[in-house]
Amino acid sequence: MLVIKHHAKLILLLIAIACFQGFVCYITVLSPTGVIIDSASLVYDDAQDLKTHASQRTIDQLPSVLASLRVNTADLLIAIDQMKLLNYVPMVKPVYKDLPIIAKIIDEGLFVHQDFLENVAPFSLALGLDTSSGSEQYLENFLKISPQIIPILDTYLSDIEPVIVLVNDLSVDTYPNLGIPIRDYAREGVKLTQSFSENIPQIKEFVMQLPDLMGVDATKRYLVLFQNDKELRPTGGFITSFTILNSKSGEISFSEAKNIYEIRDDQVYYTPPAPIIKYLTETAWHMRDTNFSPDYKESMDMFHTYWKQIGQASVDGIIAIDTQFVSALLEFTGDVEIPDYSIDFSLFPYVPASCKDGGTTFTSENVVCRLEFYSSQLTSDQALRKDVIGALMNNIFDQVMSVKSTQWMPLFSVVTKQLDQKHVLLYFTDPELQDLSEQYNFSGRIVSTDEDYFHVNDANLAGLKSDMYLVRSVEHHYTRSDQGVITVKVNLTYENTGTFDGWLNATARNYLRVYVPKGSQLIDFSGGEAQSQVYNDLGKTVFDNFVRIPALSSQVVSFTYTIPRQDGDEFTLTIQKQPGKSSVEHTIFVNDKLEDSFDVTTDTVKTISW
Repeated sequence: MLVIKHHAKLILLLIAIACFQGFVCYITVLSPTGVIIDSASLVYDDAQDLKTHASQRTIDQLPSVLASLRVNTADLLIAIDQMKLLNYVPMVKPVYKDLPIIAKIIDEGLFVHQDFLENVAPFSLALGLDTSSGSEQYLENFLKISPQIIPILDTYLSDIEPVIVLVNDLSVDTYPNLGIPIRDYAREGVKLTQSFSENIPQIKEFVMQLPDLMGVDATKRYLVLFQNDKELRPTGGFITSFTILNSKSGEISFSEAKNIYEIRDDQVYYTPPAPIIKYLTETAWHMRDTNFSPDYKESMDMFHTYWKQIGQASVDGIIAIDTQFVSALLEFTGDVEIPDYSIDFSLFPYVPASCKDGGTTFTSENVVCRLEFYSSQLTSDQALRKDVIGALMNNIFDQVMSVKSTQWMPLFSVVTKQLDQKHVLLYFTDPELQDLSEQYNFSGRIVSTDEDYFHVNDANLAGLKSDMYLVRSVEHHYTRSDQGVITVKVNLTYENTGTFDGWLNATARNYLRVYVPKGSQLIDFSGGEAQSQVYNDLGKTVFDNFVRIPALSSQVVSFTYTIPRQDGDEFTLTIQKQPGKSSVEHTIFVNDKLEDSFDVTTDTVKTISW
């Protein structure tokens, strides 16, 4: 009997334990699992709604969807948090530990975006974010209302910044890869977020300066210079013509384009730089030649001084563009018609067929050749040349202003690429705007660096438009002695691939300057026609020379020099691209071994390792 009682007690105890375990299992697993399934289903539905409204650009619906998503995501994360057993599962534990931070990031991030969309909703149609009315919006409309959007964007950037900071607290390196590369995705997300976070100060500064830039309070006048990159000069090309861009509260207009030769500058005299005296035989420094410093700001300081001294109306900045920028815009917008364009090309049999084709249509393929034709052949008919360039730019501008909202981001990419590649350069009289453009490297400045540096700057001095045919390449050869002295030999190759025609191509006449770290010592040089001069400029040591490259031939100019000591087994080489050049091939050899070969289209940094 006692045995039966003992077994009964044991059975009751086991039943109680089983019930307790079932209760615990229900509380910690089954109940949260049910909530998780329900919440996950709601989150999925919200995400689908968000995707639908975003793709249809019905922005007025997005704030409510984000609010619902915020509530359902919070419920989902609370349910997951209740599954305490996950804290003991090694593969899941790292993510589970970060759950409070993840919850805060999601909650605050969704709230910031909900608030932003609610504030921007009244402007959604003009911003191209809402097409529910069935009408497309154009860039011109966006620019007109942008001054009202700027404070909203500034608030958004301030609100999102603390959310981004939270991302740095995530331990993503400990996350698992369970079939799905969770850790890899998380790392990439954190990397992108950190990159955005690092740029927030510059973005906020840009947003704050935008009203002044666009002339919200007073009309802004910007001088636009057309630099002919096929007649290369230090800042990108010979200055052929100009126009004035007027901006008032987002409304932009251009004045009539004028030829640079129409500006009389003989009432002001400056002694020209020695190479202009020697190779152009000029005794006066004309305003059209003042872009002779490789540093765009230095050149425009001189140009602007000249501009004011000859009595021209004041401007708030100077924007330089070249033919490659015009071609890139035409490639984006499509062809433009210039009805007044009527040239009898039978009088010019040497003009390439690609230049003649098209009639009154200017395309990305024929525009460069046609611009060169005007700059070289129509100096006797300045009015025609002026009217064609003015009409071309106005037509392109009209096309850009008519770009639909679906194409704004591609247009932005085209323009920023041209800025990065220095086919567009910016100069402002306002110190804050100038500083901002320099932060983005849009101002054509020669940069400072504590390590190795290289910039080759070419100036076409009376070589027609031969840069249309010049192919350039650079070799860098590094060696280091037992004493740690680093010697560099650079070979600059110039190949004139065009035949002689006497109007575009002839013998290229190139004055070149090589900028290297200050304190570098020139050991030897070869090629070129001049005795290389060594001097300091813009915080660098400079070697110069002059080289002629006849049609269908090539020339090599070499410099051998030592650079200031670089400690350690590696250092960086900063290569700055000259504005106006398209692509230049560079190869790097270390101790006679090829280490790298690449094309330079923007400023580039490489690592040199021993």
